[in-house]
Amino acid sequence: MEDLDMFKVQKYSSEPQDIYLLIARDPKTLLLYLNNYHRLVLGKTRALYSIFYVGDDCREDYIKDISQVFLTMWFNYGILNVVASAPFSCYSESIYIYNPFQISEAEPFEYGVLKVYQLEKVVNRPYLIFNHLLHLNNYSLKTLLFNRNPTSLKVMPKSLTTREIYIKIHEISGYVGVDAAILTTMAAYLNFTIKNYDAEIDSDFGYVFKNGTVTGSLGKIVRKEADLSANGRFVADYNTSGIEFTIPYTSEKICIVVPKSPRVPQWMSTFKYFHWISWLFLFWVFLLYILILYFANVKEGIFRAWFVITSIFLSMPVRFPRRTHLELLLVSCMIINVIITGIFQGSLVKSFSKVTYYSDINTLEDLDDSGFPIYTSFSIFGTNESNLVKRLYSRTRMNYQNVVILDEMFHGKSIAGVERKNDAELFLKTKYIGPDGNPLLHIVKECPKSYFMAYILPVGSPLLPRINWFLRKLTESGLVDKWYQDTVDSIILDFLVENPYRKEIDRPFNLEDLQAAFGLLIFGLFIASIVFCIEIWFYLK
Repeated sequence: MEDLDMFKVQKYSSEPQDIYLLIARDPKTLLLYLNNYHRLVLGKTRALYSIFYVGDDCREDYIKDISQVFLTMWFNYGILNVVASAPFSCYSESIYIYNPFQISEAEPFEYGVLKVYQLEKVVNRPYLIFNHLLHLNNYSLKTLLFNRNPTSLKVMPKSLTTREIYIKIHEISGYVGVDAAILTTMAAYLNFTIKNYDAEIDSDFGYVFKNGTVTGSLGKIVRKEADLSANGRFVADYNTSGIEFTIPYTSEKICIVVPKSPRVPQWMSTFKYFHWISWLFLFWVFLLYILILYFANVKEGIFRAWFVITSIFLSMPVRFPRRTHLELLLVSCMIINVIITGIFQGSLVKSFSKVTYYSDINTLEDLDDSGFPIYTSFSIFGTNESNLVKRLYSRTRMNYQNVVILDEMFHGKSIAGVERKNDAELFLKTKYIGPDGNPLLHIVKECPKSYFMAYILPVGSPLLPRINWFLRKLTESGLVDKWYQDTVDSIILDFLVENPYRKEIDRPFNLEDLQAAFGLLIFGLFIASIVFCIEIWFYLK
């Protein structure tokens, strides 16, 4: 049983893999070095520190001095596992361990207890020297969580107000979304209290300036003013060594967003349903039939061959030369005519029932050909890659807010922006749409970068191993994806309820719908008139 307890405590502690032995004359001497020369004394934060006081002090305040060392190592440097002993003092049989998450019996609302064990007990139960993180006794953790659509929303979507789990998440954290759900579930499982500092964040995620100044939630983590930043961010280099990432809980693609290609005019939509290669193929087939008929019946001339084949392709009555060797040609020509006519009639129905657009930008090559300048808040192209990427890098404009760029594109500006793929898909369904309900922006399918998403803690935080263990359980269970999808679906549903775009499925055709058909009819009548005149001319001749 004791072996099992030792395993649990070591697994759910800060997993110290290193042990540092500190030998000092007395607590005051060690405290002096901690306050002024801590780099000479302390190594890794997530380690076990064993302190030996070699002085023979027997003062009554000796225990208070030992306690002050524990407090300094925890509050100033975040060191969780520390054990101390004074083998040459009057307290030689005692082992001292500080537990910051235990509530004091003398002060019911105060956390932090100095435990005193007999040496024999610690020898028999060595796991006592570790402070486990099985539960934190409602310890208040300073967290950072700010409003960001759609991962952490202060205003709860109406579609979620009837679901108890999301109501509880909103009550505890003040937010709803995947980040809020993860933080709230983590708080319930590890038994800590969320103390959010969102009102003090001046620039959301934060930025590291060239002079070393760090702003936003990033700065608060670097300065150890908070224990956890619960807004997922890219696992990337932020030019600071003061943070540590948790394990990734999801991934995100970074994509280019461009204006949607214009709509194909109604009169031209019919011709757009055949690819230019198909049109070229049909032309060569048509020309091949004319040449075959001409060489098989030379005496009637090339014009007669063209007239006969054209008539068959247009389903017009015509007198075909009565030759046995031309019957196979006639049959094959009629079969092709039936196939082409069926496809063409189907395309007419499709052109009337579906809105079509010109080809969108879907590759980086297309983006390069478009000539759009790319505005972004962070770099997505490098200079040590292909010539294509170098050209795109030369057109990149930095330090622009992504949402502002999308707004400018929505109002007609011919530029390109950068956004997370999942966020862009949501925005295109709820914000950047036209009067008919179709999106006015387009996501380039070839995304140049992808990142893992994780949370950040101060470097050396003892909470990191335990939080990593918890995030593994969440991702393996699929809860992260479910929480995200529930929030996104609710946002879209609320938008559709407030902004209904009712498309008329069954309605009579108007003149605009039939302009292509009338154009074809007029063109056909014109050709028929010419053919009729030619027939009369041949008859009179």
